[in-house]
Amino acid sequence: AFREGDAVEADFRGRGRYYAGKITSVREDGSYDILYEDGDAEACVAPESVRRRSEESAPEVARPETGEPAFSVGDAVDARYRGRAKTYPGAIEKVHEDATYDILYEDGEREARVAEALISKRSLFAVGAAVEANYRGKGTYYPGQITALNDDGTFGVLYDDGEGELGVPAALIRSKTAAAPAPAPAPSPSKKRPQTPKEPLDESNAPLSPGMAVEARFRGRGKIYKGKLLQQNENGSFKVMYDDGDVDEELPREMVRPIA
Repeated sequence: AFREGDAVEADFRGRGRYYAGKITSVREDGSYDILYEDGDAEACVAPESVRRRSEESAPEVARPETGEPAFSVGDAVDARYRGRAKTYPGAIEKVHEDATYDILYEDGEREARVAEALISKRSLFAVGAAVEANYRGKGTYYPGQITALNDDGTFGVLYDDGEGELGVPAALIRSKTAAAPAPAPAPSPSKKRPQTPKEPLDESNAPLSPGMAVEARFRGRGKIYKGKLLQQNENGSFKVMYDDGDVDEELPREMVRPIA
C-alpha cells in the first residue's frame, strides 16, 4: 500500500506503460489519485497499476525523444475515440513528449494521451462543399464543388460548367462563401485542343450502358479521348467523364463509341 506523497510509477490509462509520479490521494476503495511528473493527473488508479519507484526502474520510464510533433496545440483534427474505427472532430489541447496528444472533441468529450497513429488533420473541405478552385493552377478561380478527398491530401473538384479535376491541392482551393465574386465563366478545355468540324464518331447506334469504357469526341468536336460513360440523360444524350477528369454533360449518341 502507498501513502499520500509516495513516489511511484503507474500504468497510465492501463495502456501497459508506466510513468513516474506521486500519490496525491488515497481513496477509501484502495485506489489512488496520481500526479505525473509531466503534469498530467489521473484519478482512481487501481492498486495493481501502481508500483514503487526505484532508481533501477527510472530509466525504463523515460519518455523517448520524438523530434517535432506531427500536431500542434489548436490543430483541428479527426481522431479515433478510444481507438475505435470511427473518427470524431476535435482539437489538440496538449502535446506530450511521448508522441501522444490530449484532444477536446467538438461534442465536449476529452481524451488524454491519444496515440499519433489514431489522429489525422481534419480536411479543410468536405465532399459536396461549394468552393472555388484555381483551374489547372493557371491563376483564375472558378466555382464548383468537392467530389472526393484523396489519400494524398488533394481533392476532386467538379466545376459548375461540368468540367472536373481529380487531384487539386488544397492550396488551390478556397471556400466559395469567403471568396471574391466569381470571374467570367471558365474557358472550355476545348480551347487548348484542336478544333475540327463536328464529325460523327459512331453511327452504329449500339446500346450504351453506365460504367462502360468509351471513347468520345470532346465537346462534340476536336480530338477523341477515352473515358467512362456516367449516365444517359432524359433527352437521349450521354454524360461522359474522361480519364483526365474532364466531364461532358450532354454528348449526342454519335459522338460516343464503346471501347471493344
